[in-house]
Amino acid sequence: METAEHKNHELMLKLDNVADSFDLLNFENFDELFPKVLNEMELIHKIKSALIATYGSENLLEFESEANFKVKIIEERFATIVKMFSGEEKRLKKELASSMNKKKLSVYNR
Repeated sequence: METAEHKNHELMLKLDNVADSFDLLNFENFDELFPKVLNEMELIHKIKSALIATYGSENLLEFESEANFKVKIIEERFATIVKMFSGEEKRLKKELASSMNKKKLSVYNR
C-alpha cells in the first residue's frame, strides 16, 4: 500500500514537472506542450483529492508548505508566459493595423 509520503513525493515531482514545462513553453511548441501541462495539472488535482480523501487534510499539513511553494513558482512562471504571449499579441495587432493602413493608403493613392 502506498503511503502518504510516497503519494506526496509523486505529487511534488509532478509539480516540478509542470514548473519545468512552463520554462520550456514558447511560441513554437505551445500547441504541443500546453495541453500536456494541462493534463498534468488535472492529474495533480486528482492525486491531491485522493490524498485528502484517504488521509484527511489535517494529516497532510506537513506537506502543505512544500506544495504551496511549488504552486507559487508555477503561478509566477504562468504569469510570465501570459505576459510574453500578451506582448506578442499586442505587437501583432500593431503590425496588422499598420499593414491595413498601408493597404488603405495604396488603394487611396490609385
